[in-house]
Amino acid sequence: MINLLCAFRRDDHPIRLNQEIYRDLTWWRDLFRTWDGLYFFCMPTWAPLPDFQVSSDAAGTLGYGAISNSQWFYGAWSAAQFSLSIAYKELFPIVVAAALWGHQWVSRRVEFLCDNESVVAVLRSGTSRDQQLMVLLSHLSLLAVRHSFAFTASSVPGKANPVANALSQFQFHSFRCLAPNADPAVSDPRFTPGSSPDNLTLRCQFLLT
Repeated sequence: MINLLCAFRRDDHPIRLNQEIYRDLTWWRDLFRTWDGLYFFCMPTWAPLPDFQVSSDAAGTLGYGAISNSQWFYGAWSAAQFSLSIAYKELFPIVVAAALWGHQWVSRRVEFLCDNESVVAVLRSGTSRDQQLMVLLSHLSLLAVRHSFAFTASSVPGKANPVANALSQFQFHSFRCLAPNADPAVSDPRFTPGSSPDNLTLRCQFLLT
C-alpha cells in the first residue's frame, strides 16, 4: 500500500488499485475483526534468549516439516506450490507453524530456525520485494498480532537441523530416532502427503492466492 501511494506525482494523479492493495486492505479487515485491542500492550519485548524455538525445513521436490518442543507436522507440496521458489517453500512451514500453534504463544518470544539465509533476513526485516513472500509474511504478522507473540529468526546449517530435515523428506524412522520424545501423532493430519491438495489449499488458502 505504501509503495503504491508513493507513486503519486500530484494530488489529482489517478492510481489503479492493484492486487497488493486489496491484500493489504484484507489484512486490516481481518485484523480488526479479531483484534482485542491489547496487542501493543501485551506484546513481549525482545530479550537475548527466546522462550522457545521452532525448527523447520523444506525439501524442494518433496515437502516440508517443522517441530517445536514435542509438537510437529509435515506435508507435501500441492500442485500450486510445487514450482514456487525455495524461499517461499522455506517460509511456508514457518507460517503454518504459527497458524497451528500460535494460540499457545501468547506473550512469548519465538525464534524460527531456518537454513535459508534469505528467509531469515526477510523474517528479521519484516519485508520483502518478492510478492509471494510478502503474502506469507503478512499472514505471519497477522498471527503475531492476534496471539501477541514476538518472533525473530536465526540461520542454522542444514546439518544442524536434522529433525526438521527428516520431516521434510518423510524419513520417519530417522525422525523418531532423532526426536524420541516427539508427540505420537502429527499436530494436524491434514498436513500429510496422503491428504488431498484441495484440503491443504482450503486450510492455507491465504497462502496460495
